[in-house]
Amino acid sequence: HQGPWRHAFDFEVYGQDGRPVHCSGDPTLPSDYRAFRLPVLATAAGTVVQIENNLPDNPIGTVNVDKNWGNFVLLSHGPALYSLVAHLAQGSVRVAVGQSVRVGEQLGLCGNSGRSPEPHIHFQLQGSAQLGSPTLPCRFSDGVVLAEGPQAHDRIIADLCPQVGQWVRNLEPDAERAGFFQ
Repeated sequence: HQGPWRHAFDFEVYGQDGRPVHCSGDPTLPSDYRAFRLPVLATAAGTVVQIENNLPDNPIGTVNVDKNWGNFVLLSHGPALYSLVAHLAQGSVRVAVGQSVRVGEQLGLCGNSGRSPEPHIHFQLQGSAQLGSPTLPCRFSDGVVLAEGPQAHDRIIADLCPQVGQWVRNLEPDAERAGFFQ
């Protein structure tokens, strides 16, 4: 993203084969994309300020420019700090305006609504409750940057700001590795 939205992120899901669609999938069907209808979780505790839940998912390759954000959840996390997750699947939003949510609580499912040519999630922090306000800088805790090249190793980053084209994933609990840190 650029300009006032330069700190926003678009997240897609790729398989080990490097493709966003299942190996035998049809790239013209949203349901064959790995991200489609995966749970979308709250990144921090907050209060639901605004939602949209009834817009249809787009056919692959088309976008809805009239409803840019598609189905979304806008959360307030405190004074002048809001997060927006957009492009959720039609009818999948599980929260209501005024509801308090906990970190990790499911907000909805990944979809392909709004200005979304293929299933992904748009995430941004912003300073006001106005939908699509300019973004604020954002970092994620405990992320893994995937290796680029045969001699490289995945790196755990405690304070991660993903870069364009970078492949990242969450840090998953691992009992075997946890023993090294005790």
